[in-house]
This record gives sequence, structure tokens and C-alpha cells, in this order.
Amino acid sequence: EAGRRVVWVNEKGEAGEPFDLVVLSPSGEVASYIEVKTTAHAAKRTFEVTRREMEMALQMGSKFTVFRVALEGGGSQKTVSLTQMEHFSRHLGKSLQLIVSLGSSPAM
Repeated sequence: EAGRRVVWVNEKGEAGEPFDLVVLSPSGEVASYIEVKTTAHAAKRTFEVTRREMEMALQMGSKFTVFRVALEGGGSQKTVSLTQMEHFSRHLGKSLQLIVSLGSSPAM
């Protein structure tokens, strides 16, 4: 849509938000939030989703999209693949599986 603007929230460093980009409507309202997940291996089928990203996806519904970007190859022969997961929360429990990784537990 003409007049939309994309803001990269991490342009000057990690902002700590559960998204990387914000798309603003011509009037300045948030049209969507975008989280970008990157890898150097297109065959890799897993990626990390934080608790805050999951909460944001559930709260924002169709306004939250995940893009999976895979960059492979070296030199001038790089290949980029892009997968868009619109309305990310609809994918939860269907085409996605949740993998839980527990960090080290505090001493008891």
C-alpha cells in the first residue's frame, strides 16, 4: 500500500522487542509487526521463538508475521530463500512444533 513505512527497530542495536520491523500505515498507526529469523542453512527446519515472541503472536494475531530467511553459498554464488508465515499464531500447534530447551537450573 502506498504511503506505508517500515521501521527497523534494531537498526542501531538490539532494542529488546519481540519483533524486528514495524510497518506503519500512512496515518502512522501500526499495520503489522514482523519478526525475522535467519539461517545460513536452508535445510535447517528449526528456529528459536522466544516466550515474548509467542505472546506477541497470540496477542497481535494477524498483525504478527514471521519471515524465515535462509542465505546459502559463498562468494558471488549466494542463494536466498524466503518463507513468510503470516498470522504466525495460526501456525502454532498445526504446522509448527514446540521444542522446549531448559537452561541450567539454579542450585537448590
